[in-house]
Amino acid sequence: MGDADLQAEVLGLFRDQAARLLTALQATTPADRAARDLAHTMIGAARGIGAFAVADIAARVEAASADDFAAAIADLSGAVADAHAAIGRRLAQA
Repeated sequence: MGDADLQAEVLGLFRDQAARLLTALQATTPADRAARDLAHTMIGAARGIGAFAVADIAARVEAASADDFAAAIADLSGAVADAHAAIGRRLAQA
């Protein structure tokens, strides 16, 4: 497996994981411990591939109050969509 193949595999894994995590987060409430755990997992995965905007917003979700939770989730959804688009462009170049 070459570097380009490895990069494509890692980016694809992140894309799939981020989608699953976001879906799970959208089904939680701010009172759910799972929300914090899912957001924390998203932070690590995003930082691992350099998706720092996703990681920063996931950190907002992790720390969000009940009043800010829905807005933080909406922002995370947008950031994940942007990351998915960037990954798609990157993989199309490979």
